[in-house]
Amino acid sequence: MKHTLTLLLPLLFSNCVSTVNQYAARRALVVERAALVQLPLHTIWQVGDKYYAQGILCRARGVQKGAPVRSVLYQQPAHTFSPISDSGEAVYVEITCHDSGDITRAPEYHLQLSHNSYLTALPPGAHRLNRTQLIATPAETIVPLSEPTTDTHCYYAYPLAGLTAVAIDLPATVVMTAAIIPTAIVYGTYAKLHHIFRQEQNN
Repeated sequence: MKHTLTLLLPLLFSNCVSTVNQYAARRALVVERAALVQLPLHTIWQVGDKYYAQGILCRARGVQKGAPVRSVLYQQPAHTFSPISDSGEAVYVEITCHDSGDITRAPEYHLQLSHNSYLTALPPGAHRLNRTQLIATPAETIVPLSEPTTDTHCYYAYPLAGLTAVAIDLPATVVMTAAIIPTAIVYGTYAKLHHIFRQEQNN
């Protein structure tokens, strides 16, 4: 049973799908209200029992980042957004934390910025908190505050995405899937021979 599972394990990667077309398709999406937030979150604000991160109100366009391959075990690429203009206005996005401990010491990856809960101004009594022990590379993230819509970019983005899907993604997906089968056979044969060799050494 163990060797059967070992043989079948590489087949999990047979769900590899090329997503080059999304580099074009995502350009058709635009978010009229989004928050540009700088990471890591050195400073946050507490309002009652809720916590907020400051961002800048902006417009953003859809982008695909990361390698253009999606599979069972490899979850890239990321469908996200990139700022195209900002108003300079501050906006405060609610933070939720997967850790029930002190939010000022929680690792950055335990924090999540809400897409549907934010403030345009801090109320009186908001407390500023400084987060410590941060180990993270400076970056920025876009938090959509409204639903994405399409604009005139869709007139070139969608046809280009369709052409790319047929010309690049379909052949690439077939090739990646086909390559898994001989890889699984070779790996499974190696695992079986290795097991036999170890048994002979133990006898």
